[in-house]
Amino acid sequence: MKYLACFFFSKTHKESRVYIFGGLIGNTITDELLIYNLETDEWIGYVDVAHSEVKPAVGHSAHFVGNNMYVFFGHNPEYGYMNDVQLFAPGMFAAVIVAR
Repeated sequence: MKYLACFFFSKTHKESRVYIFGGLIGNTITDELLIYNLETDEWIGYVDVAHSEVKPAVGHSAHFVGNNMYVFFGHNPEYGYMNDVQLFAPGMFAAVIVAR
């Protein structure tokens, strides 16, 4: 697989996989989730989150807690600076938890 250059994304890992979320590709803020397998040195794939509640973001942070990946805060031109926590969980691909 070949991907375009991306900036201001988040990166986290679990076991032998690296998860890359969001970022800036050209002038577009993306909600892409890319997964890279360190053991096989190949991209496992691209996860399309366009039909979920996920908000594209730059300048955010991502971390695993157990099997769940959390994406914290960030910026989006439609929402401005976000105080959301986005949850990526097995079986429930994504949800947005609004921090108050």
